[in-house]
Amino acid sequence: MSVINLKSNANFLETLLKFGVSENSAKAFIAAFEPVEFAKKEIITAQGTVEHYFYFVVEGIQKSVFTKHGKEHVVAFSYPGQTTGVPDSLMNQMPSPVDLVALTNSSLLKLHYNKLQEFIHTNQEITKLMMQGYEFLITGLIQRQYELQAFNMKERFEIFYGRSKHLINHIPRKDIASYLNMDATNLSKLMAQLD
Repeated sequence: MSVINLKSNANFLETLLKFGVSENSAKAFIAAFEPVEFAKKEIITAQGTVEHYFYFVVEGIQKSVFTKHGKEHVVAFSYPGQTTGVPDSLMNQMPSPVDLVALTNSSLLKLHYNKLQEFIHTNQEITKLMMQGYEFLITGLIQRQYELQAFNMKERFEIFYGRSKHLINHIPRKDIASYLNMDATNLSKLMAQLD
C-alpha cells in the first residue's frame, strides 16, 4: 500500500475547491483528517457498529454490503476522489446496517464525527459542502431506486457501465452482479457482449 502523502491532500483540496470551498477553509478541513489504510477484504465499518468517521478515498475501492439470511447484497461502491463511510450510521450515530469493506488495499483520510460536527457548526462553507454532499447522495439513491424498480437487467448494466466502466476490471463480478440485482451468469453474458 502506498503511504498517504501531499498528493492525496492536493486531490482532496482540488475536490473541495470544485465544490466552492475557499482555499483557507479547505486547508483547515483537510488538516483535521488523519490517514488510515485498510488491507484488501478488511472491514472498515462492521454491521451493527456505529460509524464514527467520515472518509475521503485516496486509493482503492470499497463496497457497502447489506447481509440478510446469509446473503450479501452490495448497495454501493466507493473509489478515489469520493467520500465513503456509512452515512446513515454517521448522521444518526446509530448501528450500521451494512459492512463497509475494502475491496482492494485502500488508503483513506478520516475525520471523526465530533470534529466533523464542529466544522459543520462553525464553518458555513463546510456546512454548505455537507449539504451538497447529502443532496448528491439522496439524488443518487432516488435514481438508483428508479433503476432497480423500472429498468431491465440490460439497462441497469448499461447505466452502470456508462457511469463506472473504470471499475469493471477491479471489482469481482459477483459484487457487480449483486449491486445490479442480477445473477452472475446474466452479468457474464452482458459483459461478453462488450467484447
